[in-house]
Amino acid sequence: NGSGSFSSTLKYFTMKKVILKVKGMNCVCCTANVRKAIEKEGGREVKVSFEEGKAEFSVENGNLQNILRSLEMLGYPADVEQIVG
Repeated sequence: NGSGSFSSTLKYFTMKKVILKVKGMNCVCCTANVRKAIEKEGGREVKVSFEEGKAEFSVENGNLQNILRSLEMLGYPADVEQIVG
């Protein structure tokens, strides 16, 4: 019926690229924890750097608050540095 491809296209256009400034990361294990938390909440194409204290990913509009909440609960409070899209 074609509706599946429309919703897939619509989903693509609601994705935004986000860069977060993440506090509390100081090792590779922290990086993995942050990446897993972002992916669990719907983040895609996740890149995390503890050296820079940043996480970059694509996400649907509604999931960003869930990601921020999850990171906070894990002990990695984050602030949005940039949103593109």
